[in-house]
Amino acid sequence: MNNRSMYIVAAVLVVIFCRPVWGKIMYVTDFIEITFRTGPSIENRIIGLLPTGTRLDVKDNQNNWSLVVPLDGSFKGREGWVLTKYLTGSKPKALILDNVIKENETLHEKLNDATTELVTLRGKLEELKKELNEKEKNLEKMEKEKRKEVEMLLKERSDLYALREKLKKEYNELINEE
Repeated sequence: MNNRSMYIVAAVLVVIFCRPVWGKIMYVTDFIEITFRTGPSIENRIIGLLPTGTRLDVKDNQNNWSLVVPLDGSFKGREGWVLTKYLTGSKPKALILDNVIKENETLHEKLNDATTELVTLRGKLEELKKELNEKEKNLEKMEKEKRKEVEMLLKERSDLYALREKLKKEYNELINEE
């Protein structure tokens, strides 16, 4: 096999096994800082370090290097090169973890607020139960008093009927005697 054939085979293998990543939003992989360079080799000057979670717009790909533009951070909008092996298409676990932690803190705050409100409502419920109990006792007392009044009125009515009957009888007797 001549040199030209070997280059063709190598180029075909690169095309088959190295998928292009330009035109995609990628992230610096988890829990590291990667070098951000002026060119696609370790000989090129380091512009700075990109931390985990830095969003990058991939513009080009050469060998194992990607030309990127950071979408956030201190190098936002500046073009530079990073090793492609440190890029991932999925959101880094550190960012996911940060989001989960923030959501967890928010939920804890809501839980604390709900717990405080529950304690307040339980206090109000106890007050209302006491008030209801007092009102029920007062109602029961008033019902007893009313029953006594009704019983007394019924007795008085019965006494009045008896008195009326007695007076009628006496009246009739008086009239019959005359």
